[in-house]
Amino acid sequence: IFVWVINSDLTTRTARDLESAGLRALQLLVGTVRNGYAVNFPTVGNNSSTLSILNSSDSTDTTQLSLVNNRIFVKEDAGSAVAITSAGVIVNSLNFINVSRPGTPGAVTIRFKISNKQQEKNFYASASLRRK
Repeated sequence: IFVWVINSDLTTRTARDLESAGLRALQLLVGTVRNGYAVNFPTVGNNSSTLSILNSSDSTDTTQLSLVNNRIFVKEDAGSAVAITSAGVIVNSLNFINVSRPGTPGAVTIRFKISNKQQEKNFYASASLRRK
């Protein structure tokens, strides 16, 4: 009985850690889209594992979000890419769909699947740009 309680607690903690990692990544991805000026890539109606957001009307002021070696990375302008997911979770897929409509600042649907040694979980959200 004692072994089962320890194993159950570990499974619960692992599930919470996976949920927490996914929610943190999703919040950062959604926030990046909402704070953007325009969607640079993918083009309207298309999807990609990389998203490029213009941060202002200056075409060199960009943020790039991408899947590299099963981790999500963010890259600002010419800076270095920084992982926003830990090595403890595996990002199995990442998909950005540009669902923008004419006459709007833009919108993106975000979907990704993460896993750890015991389970996997899907996360998704849609975010609209709040052009300033």
